Amino acid sequence: MAGYIREKIWHHTQKIEAQKDGSIVFSAEVAGTDEVKHWVLGWGKHAETLEPEFLREEVARELKECLARYGPPVRDQKRV
Repeated sequence: MAGYIREKIWHHTQKIEAQKDGSIVFSAEVAGTDEVKHWVLGWGKHAETLEPEFLREEVARELKECLARYGPPVRDQKRV
């Protein structure tokens, strides 16, 4: 995924720092965080929000809520 992120201009303030393990740190100055949160969630296990801390917590909360939907099945009910 790091190579794909490097190939595009996602935001005019973006900065990309290559890491020794082959990953990257992507940063940008944005006006709001809703779009960023959805963008990060779209990358699934291939992305991690490092900061700001409140955004990291929002992403974690959303992931926990998603995971709860995939808990043990409820007996005697159809699930789609």
